[in-house]
Amino acid sequence: MMLACSSSSEPTGAAGTAAGGQAGAAGQAGAAGQATGGQGGTAGAAGEATGGQAGAAGQATGGQGGAAGATGGQGGAAGQAAGGVPLDLFASTAADAICGALFRCCSQQNIDDYFFSYANDQTLIDLGYDAQLPPKAAITDEASCSALVAEMLAIVPFGDWNEQAGLGNVTYHPDVAKDCEETLTNATCGAEVSAALYDAACFGFSAPVGPKQRSTFSRTMGPGSTGCVPLRDGTGARFYGTCDPLVAFCCYESSASPGGCAFPFDGDGNARAGACAPIAEEGQACSGGLNSVQLCKTGLDCDYEESVCVAPGTAPLQLGEDCMDASFNLLGECQDSWCDMLGTSKCEALKSDGTSCTFSNECESAACEGGACTASTYCVAP
Repeated sequence: MMLACSSSSEPTGAAGTAAGGQAGAAGQAGAAGQATGGQGGTAGAAGEATGGQAGAAGQATGGQGGAAGATGGQGGAAGQAAGGVPLDLFASTAADAICGALFRCCSQQNIDDYFFSYANDQTLIDLGYDAQLPPKAAITDEASCSALVAEMLAIVPFGDWNEQAGLGNVTYHPDVAKDCEETLTNATCGAEVSAALYDAACFGFSAPVGPKQRSTFSRTMGPGSTGCVPLRDGTGARFYGTCDPLVAFCCYESSASPGGCAFPFDGDGNARAGACAPIAEEGQACSGGLNSVQLCKTGLDCDYEESVCVAPGTAPLQLGEDCMDASFNLLGECQDSWCDMLGTSKCEALKSDGTSCTFSNECESAACEGGACTASTYCVAP
């Protein structure tokens, strides 16, 4: 079994969450899953967690509270001076752009679908936000939408980023945030606005997959740096923390593993102290043990049968070729076809409109609605 080391966090398993590909599919999928976005992920059979720490997400829901939403610091003045988005206005700016797009282009059902990820986030559930979200409560006007989304984004997924930027532990890019705002604000209804709403590099709720990163923030702490902390932005960011995932991960100390690296949160959900430790390169040893974590460089997979870091399968695969092996490792990327990971394990022909489907990546139209492939109606008109 291979698990992917994804630095910004999302699981990259076969049934993992949507962040890429035809972004609108995640909203349409509803309870069936934020699955898909092209061929989903790079490793694992059932959405196992990124970076080889399968059980970590459950522990990572508490800790650090909602206070991380605030921050001013150096990002505010610098962003204002440069014409970008000030750090202290990041969450509200993102929220205004998101809700503006939703009420400009999306039906009420589309809006309800968009908030699926928010309503199922454990941190937000613990704070009671699920009671204010579909399906428990409708969001019916842009102003209240903006206020609510700003509150939530200031907690997850951007609260810890904002706080650490204010402390100087990560770098904020106000000009990139402005570009993200303008892209979403100016996006035409349909595929363009759908892609912008779910763009994990910008304001998308789900974190980027594999080696992709949030574009509005970057991490520079290298091996030997102390004081790294987890970032509540999916799974991988909890483990790499504020360390640069190309060279280091946050090694969290635990009394149960002197000299070793533990999971980022203890059993009570409290964040552990950490120091940046070197990542493992391709061919080097890796581990996802409870008290012996050794992460691969972001973008590599840890093959836990061999305990070594390996490059993910990216070879182009043609119709009818095997796309997944018996250990549920993806062998490459299906071209003009889709990988039937829950069936034949082969690249299968894309389905025409009216054909039954589970996920949007099965369809020629890249849209699966009501269990059938169809021309996408996601956010084409309010």
